[in-house]
Amino acid sequence: MAEFTASVYQNEFLPDGGTDVNAIVTVTCAGAGTAGQTGGGAAGEIIIVDTSGSMGPETMQAARSAAQAALAEIVDGTWFAVISGSDHAELAYPKVSSGPGMVRMSSAAREDASAALLNYGYTFFETVKLQKAGAIIVTPQVYKGAAESVAVGARGPVSVTIARGQGDSIKTSWEVKGPLVAPLAAGTAVGQYTVRVGDEVVARVPRVTLAKVEEGGLWRTTVDTVKLWFE
Repeated sequence: MAEFTASVYQNEFLPDGGTDVNAIVTVTCAGAGTAGQTGGGAAGEIIIVDTSGSMGPETMQAARSAAQAALAEIVDGTWFAVISGSDHAELAYPKVSSGPGMVRMSSAAREDASAALLNYGYTFFETVKLQKAGAIIVTPQVYKGAAESVAVGARGPVSVTIARGQGDSIKTSWEVKGPLVAPLAAGTAVGQYTVRVGDEVVARVPRVTLAKVEEGGLWRTTVDTVKLWFE
């Protein structure tokens, strides 16, 4: 009887400001005999691809490349399948609605599975548009200006790539560095727009002034100077 063991290695320490922990998982099989080595045994292999919200475009490409490499190593005649998983599992290959969920490896099956993995990013991920270019997010107060407030938004459109079906988990928040004091040129960075999927930050976009604010008159400047003493 085949026996599987798994060991995990990770660095338990993080550098200052570090947020990512990487782990190496080693799976060892003993007692499997020669099943699958010649194509004559009843061996099976399943490739599992992570499609959770933590997967961004670069990580997605790395997972796709790793899955392609794994496909190339499966011996012809071995039963295999490709599973994608986030909060639930989905059969990515073979695409069947009934019957066996695994197929025997052959040159044709390897080619079909490889083609399915090439569409990995398009199948399991989607791009969500959050803001149009120039859309006003907030109008914070401006001190010592000819105008009492200024429109703040993004220079360009804001979109994020997330795991398909996680759109309802998107949360956005904004912050403006203050107080804002005139004169202000259009395009001045004054804050940040943060996008989260669940508790994970997936994007941070600078917020800029969408119009310029000239310096106000003597009375406005004097009054706001006094106000700023109490900020």
